[in-house]
Amino acid sequence: MPPFPPIRRGRRANEKERKFEMPKLKTKSSTKGRFRVTGSGKILRGHAKHRHNLSKQAKKVRRSHRGLSVMDSSNTPAVKRWMPYI
Repeated sequence: MPPFPPIRRGRRANEKERKFEMPKLKTKSSTKGRFRVTGSGKILRGHAKHRHNLSKQAKKVRRSHRGLSVMDSSNTPAVKRWMPYI
């Protein structure tokens, strides 16, 4: 048996020297395709009921559902929690 402890190699070799790092936050993957963020921090969303059966809807409704709209401020904090690195 050697008079000194063996040298530790591998993943835990620098355990005492390592500083504590906060864990990474996970994003909800579905939010990446559903929302966008403007330069001022507002969240844009698409309109509902614009995927299929559009022939039953009035033309006015079809036109108004085009493009994106700004999300209501009451729902914004929840979506920002889902996308922490935006």
